[in-house]
Amino acid sequence: MNWSVAIEGSNVTPFIRFALQANDEVFGATALPISTGLISGSGLIVLKCTNTRISIINDTGDIVRLADVTPIANIVITKV
Repeated sequence: MNWSVAIEGSNVTPFIRFALQANDEVFGATALPISTGLISGSGLIVLKCTNTRISIINDTGDIVRLADVTPIANIVITKV
C-alpha cells in the first residue's frame, strides 16, 4: 500500500512521522525532518481476518497541520 500526505508543519516538532495502521498494529512508518511539503511511504499489510480497519495516522506525537489542498487518495487491495 502506498500513501502520501501534504503537510503544513507543526509548531512543536521539526520531525513529522506518519504511518499505516491496521487495527492496532502500525506498519510502514515514515519520519522526515520537514515542516512543510509532502510525506509519503508504503507498507505491506497481511490481513488475517475480514473487517480490518486500515488508516493513515499521525504518529508524530504532536499536532501536525495538513495542507489546504483537495484530498486525493488511492488504495489497491490484492487477495493472494
